[in-house]
Amino acid sequence: MPTKRDVKAIISKQGLTGKEAARLIIHDLVETDHQRPQILTLAEVRQIRENVSRLTERDIQDFNSWLELYQIIGFTLQQAKVLHLEIRLELQSVESILEVFVTDYRLRATAAFVPTCVTEKQWQEQQALQREQKLQELHCLAEVIHERALWIGGRPAPGGGYEEPEEDLSDEEWSEITEQAWQEVQAALASHKLEPAALEEGTDPERIAAFGNEGFGAPEYHSVYLSGQELYETGLPEWQRWIDDYQTGMYEGSFGGNVFGEVAIVLQPDPSNLDERGWYREDWPEAFSGLNQLAKMSEEQGIDVRQAIQQRHQKIRKELRCFLAYQPVVETVSELVGVKLHEDLEQWLATIEEETEHYQQALERNCVKRLPALMRRHLSPKAQAFEKLRPDLPPFAIDDLKPDPGQIKHLQERMSLALSKEDYRQVCIGWLEEQSKEIEAIEERLAEEVSENGAGD
Repeated sequence: MPTKRDVKAIISKQGLTGKEAARLIIHDLVETDHQRPQILTLAEVRQIRENVSRLTERDIQDFNSWLELYQIIGFTLQQAKVLHLEIRLELQSVESILEVFVTDYRLRATAAFVPTCVTEKQWQEQQALQREQKLQELHCLAEVIHERALWIGGRPAPGGGYEEPEEDLSDEEWSEITEQAWQEVQAALASHKLEPAALEEGTDPERIAAFGNEGFGAPEYHSVYLSGQELYETGLPEWQRWIDDYQTGMYEGSFGGNVFGEVAIVLQPDPSNLDERGWYREDWPEAFSGLNQLAKMSEEQGIDVRQAIQQRHQKIRKELRCFLAYQPVVETVSELVGVKLHEDLEQWLATIEEETEHYQQALERNCVKRLPALMRRHLSPKAQAFEKLRPDLPPFAIDDLKPDPGQIKHLQERMSLALSKEDYRQVCIGWLEEQSKEIEAIEERLAEEVSENGAGD
């Protein structure tokens, strides 16, 4: 910034050009517009204008055009200010919508550690229902041998989620236990206590229990089955405990979800908390979850919530590209007039970058991202409805975005209203020819990536 002595020297020098005079006044205006001490007094401004009036017609035109250019820059910066506020508002708005998914996740994570509340009637009915389901379930012979071995090895009854022997058992010890289990099952087969059979045609697939250890035992052990009823009546303790004990969340429609399988019986429940069956309505996670409200709004008003969020995400990206277009144009004008006119843009961009980084962190949360298609198939109907609301929002960094060429051209044409042909060529033509091809190529590639990621299943 010129000192007072510099200003006086410039004002008093012989051969002061119109552009030099305009540069001084523009510099003074920039300082005062930013609430900083002015570098020119009113008397000095009047003196500069008087000096310019005695210059050539070309100098007078240059002086007036640069001051008009500063007015255009001022209007342009106001537009950029509004755009930067719109971008920040949109970032915060979309992030607040994404927070609904985070809150829903936290509620359900909390619910997993809260005992499942039921009425005494509900507890008795569900126990009876699940017990009957277990008695009707079909288990392959390989699973029966495997569960006998786990029981001998000191492992829990079926359904405990164990597929391997205890860690402190060696391979040799496990082989001995497996052999013992096979001998015991073989004895039951010989005495006709166990009579496995192939599946009958038309057997309900829902009755067939999944056994994940396909490599255990001979292949033929995986093709013959025994019902839970048969296994219970043989007196095998692992199957008796399995069928007698209630597992929360074991079958669709059974209550539960608590990670420890804890159930709390509510005595003297308030009637408002019971459904028509007299069962306890444990819907507090949904009642507090905004995701449930989004799902209702989507269904009642026919709004595609997922698409709406994705469109707003794309809008942010487009607005960022438009905002980035202001920087090179105003910077080039700054170089032309010799005064920094883009400091506000730098501050606004820094604020946007900070909020965009926070927005990107929100996109990286697993509870915001969509589940893979294979996992979505195994969700409950209600969970699938919630999953349909979850958007695909590919992250991006401002550094990867390029200014919008169309916006740059528009701004350059605006600058041309106050520029001579020579200045316009310096400000507009050169930069656009050098950069626009690169910008368009990069943006086309990024747009394809966003489209592919956003449209995926």
